[in-house]
Amino acid sequence: MGLLLLSACIVAHALRSNSPILGKAAEHYAAHGHHAPNPFLFDFYRSAGDEIPAEHIGLLYESVLAKAEPSDISHLSVDSDPEDEFVSVEISVVRSNNNDLRAEFRAPKDGLLRLGRKIVGVDVDAETMNVELGATGQLELISPIAISARLLMLNCDEVVVKSDSRANEAESLVILEAQQVKADATLPPPVVRQEARLQVAWNDSMAYPWTSFSFAVESKEDPATVDALRALRRLVMSFRSHSKGRLARYKGKIEHSRMTKGQVGQAMLAKLLQDEILSLEGPMYFLDPDLLGSKVGLSFLEVKLKRYSQQARNYVQSLGGNQ
Repeated sequence: MGLLLLSACIVAHALRSNSPILGKAAEHYAAHGHHAPNPFLFDFYRSAGDEIPAEHIGLLYESVLAKAEPSDISHLSVDSDPEDEFVSVEISVVRSNNNDLRAEFRAPKDGLLRLGRKIVGVDVDAETMNVELGATGQLELISPIAISARLLMLNCDEVVVKSDSRANEAESLVILEAQQVKADATLPPPVVRQEARLQVAWNDSMAYPWTSFSFAVESKEDPATVDALRALRRLVMSFRSHSKGRLARYKGKIEHSRMTKGQVGQAMLAKLLQDEILSLEGPMYFLDPDLLGSKVGLSFLEVKLKRYSQQARNYVQSLGGNQ
């Protein structure tokens, strides 16, 4: 224990150092050392401030995962607006004892988000960022995962997709979207375990080895409808598993301009509240999947897969800003 604490203190100080050489050495040690992630690194690093390099995000999340109990629900969320200079980073852990963890940071939008060999509970909506997954060898993706990036780099020899044993149908999905993907030309088709699902979308995702997992990003339809469907999906997909199986998200995240992104998003939030699909309880918004199905005509899974029914199109077209 004492050695772990001392190591975490030294590495956190080095990562925060003004010396690029020292900082890079600490990154390499934390990410590529022949040891498990240090569960105390996050605690020492967090006290140093709220603005961080993008390259440190994955190191901090792995530290949180190393400290989490099997019953905890951990999430990493990274989202951006093209007009912002920074991405918003949130690391959260929902614990059975209600002693939840929630930490927020910001990082440069043009940085490299590097995640390791085993990835779980990650949601990235940052189309200005490059994202690297894996550290050679096998890359293990454990749902729920949704990553949308500018460039997706797969640093691995094999991709294995699994589902968290507690995940429902919607949460058993791994979605990877990017403008461009870099991977080894000899990479074999992903291995998708029972109960898990993989969906990918980029320019050549219909080609081997991704053919069986490729899906169309958007259909050709009215631009106003597309904008409204995007607003609906952005809001719905932001919700996470919370206590007692409910889907929840903190009030500040849902109401932030980065989430609503203008009048259409604000109108969508107001309509979902009016129709009681969303409800506000204290500091949290909660999503009712049953009402999402009956009133919008979509399941949580269909929203993730962008499989919009005619009822859903009619619903978003009824917005005042979408006439």
